[in-house]
Amino acid sequence: QAAPGTSSLSRLVAEKVSLQEENDYLASELAEAKLEIAQLKSSPDKEKMREQLSKMPSMRTIVTGDDGPGEGSASVASSSSEGTSRLVGCLVVSGASSGVGKTLVASCVSLALQRAGVVVQPFKVGPDFLDGKHLEKFSSGGGATRRPCVNLDGWLLGGRDQCVEAFQCAARARYEGETGEEPIVALVEGCMGLYDGKDGCTEAGSTAEIAKWLGAPVILVLDCSAMARSAAAQLRGFQLFDEGIRVPATILNKVFVSGMDSVDADHPPGAERFAELQRGSPHAQWLREAIGSSAAVLGAI
Repeated sequence: QAAPGTSSLSRLVAEKVSLQEENDYLASELAEAKLEIAQLKSSPDKEKMREQLSKMPSMRTIVTGDDGPGEGSASVASSSSEGTSRLVGCLVVSGASSGVGKTLVASCVSLALQRAGVVVQPFKVGPDFLDGKHLEKFSSGGGATRRPCVNLDGWLLGGRDQCVEAFQCAARARYEGETGEEPIVALVEGCMGLYDGKDGCTEAGSTAEIAKWLGAPVILVLDCSAMARSAAAQLRGFQLFDEGIRVPATILNKVFVSGMDSVDADHPPGAERFAELQRGSPHAQWLREAIGSSAAVLGAI
């Protein structure tokens, strides 16, 4: 009989081997991409080089449909690999602070995209690995084939170039079970609050920094459990704090909905019934009235 814990240890060893294989594959892809760019840059035919680089696929955001402001847009809008042409959008889910429900929202959005037939490549800002495991599970719809969540951290990884390389390498990868034709959306879950980083003076290490480098829009998650109209002021402050950041949408969390106490968790009603309950909620109504046209309210939880 196997000693207690042997099966768990074997499973961990197997997972480590699997992760190492994935890492080796991604490293190989990155090396090939660097070689291709180096060959283009060393070509004596400068006009041909510019032509080839101009043909590299562009990335479009899924919220506004353009690259938008921010110094990082051009960095990620091109790639040296054909695989990145599958990348149709990039979205950052951030929050006003820790504990507002970023992982919940990011997981739900990942699952919704996966059910719509989109391949989701998850990312997590900062060194956290637990949130990434949730994103991997929901972005795969609970299936066996999962794209590993990749950590992006401008401070720990050494800067913009390293983060962009990690992003593009993950977006290019193709995993077992994929046809290679599915569209890919990159979903990035932030850390702490949108502007929180390694210090109080700069954006270094923050989600805002990553959003700029990727040229991606931000969905801001707000904890509305103890406020109504003030949520609009909080949202507006995040929109105006840095003109290089786009916050075109919000998802409201911890919204009081009358009648939810009568819902059977084992047999939940359909979407229409939930929508009806939300429409009858004064709290949800006040929040939407306060926010108005300053941002799109994508949902209330």
